[in-house]
Amino acid sequence: MLALGKTRAPLYIYNEETLNEIYFDLSALDVVAGLFYPFHANSHPKVLRKAFEQNTSFRCNSLLEIDRLREILPALDPGRILFLADRAPMKDCEQALKQGVHVATRPRKDTTQNSLNAIEGKGVSIYMEKGGTIVPTASSNRAARGIYICPDARFSSLCSQAEKISLFRELSRNFPNVSILTLGNDVSGKSDFYGDKWNISEIGHDLEAIQDACPRFELRLELPIHLVSYSGALVVKALESGTAEGGHYVRIHLPLNHSLIAEIHESTHHLVNLSRPGFQNDIMIQKVQPQDHSGSATMYLKHPCPVSKGDILLITQLGAYSSQTRSTEITRNRLPELYLKARSLCPVKL
Repeated sequence: MLALGKTRAPLYIYNEETLNEIYFDLSALDVVAGLFYPFHANSHPKVLRKAFEQNTSFRCNSLLEIDRLREILPALDPGRILFLADRAPMKDCEQALKQGVHVATRPRKDTTQNSLNAIEGKGVSIYMEKGGTIVPTASSNRAARGIYICPDARFSSLCSQAEKISLFRELSRNFPNVSILTLGNDVSGKSDFYGDKWNISEIGHDLEAIQDACPRFELRLELPIHLVSYSGALVVKALESGTAEGGHYVRIHLPLNHSLIAEIHESTHHLVNLSRPGFQNDIMIQKVQPQDHSGSATMYLKHPCPVSKGDILLITQLGAYSSQTRSTEITRNRLPELYLKARSLCPVKL
């Protein structure tokens, strides 16, 4: 990464070794029956192919995302796609089902008999937010084969693990005919059930508590967004560093735009100086500001970080998109992207 930074910064880098570690550790959890990768978390083709190679299913939020996913992965079985049809028209649900895609949709009191007949017995799940009272409708009980559930603000505000588990028990009672429970992120990807836990064994303990409370459910897990974020970073080059008004700053070569500023400010990131590996230099970034039209930006840090002109710096936890990210087939926030392949530790096929 240091060599890449000297010649190609600024650029986003996604680390396959970190993705391998995430998939391996999550797949090793006995309580997890299957994994889902959220397309909107990062739609870089090589990131999607890595998920496909790990036998992971995919969650898409629109028919356009489904089309793009199948274009990138033509060998993907449509049965490995879950369309989260959050308030999508029923015709979109029916179109996805015709392709063989599974659909998760909210319980609707206004579902017509014709629509119900069109989806009954097919791959339909109920989509709901976790935190409030769940009131199943006749149509949802009749058509559903599973439940896709995500946290909301009410769920996240509960302090007691027992309170949270009681909501899952309520879910099990209200849907006695459903056997598959998929635990997901919210639609925007801002939150999940696990806060910012990197220790996957802790996530495993949370899942085991849900399984113990609801043994009838087969648990499937969508990759937590914050774990995906650990797989990528933004590599930049330092121009200068110093102090101003009692605060520490580093000026970097980075042409900022609104989406990039919002992406950095939306969650916590740290600065690592790759050119000085012997220093304690994992420093929290407080904010980033553009420097007029000079193509540079100033990062304000929580603590001082030893930086000299030309040093290569890493802005961490940018493997996942934010709600403000703007991506194309070749850029993200108008910057290039690079997928860093894992090192081959054993060149011999076993």
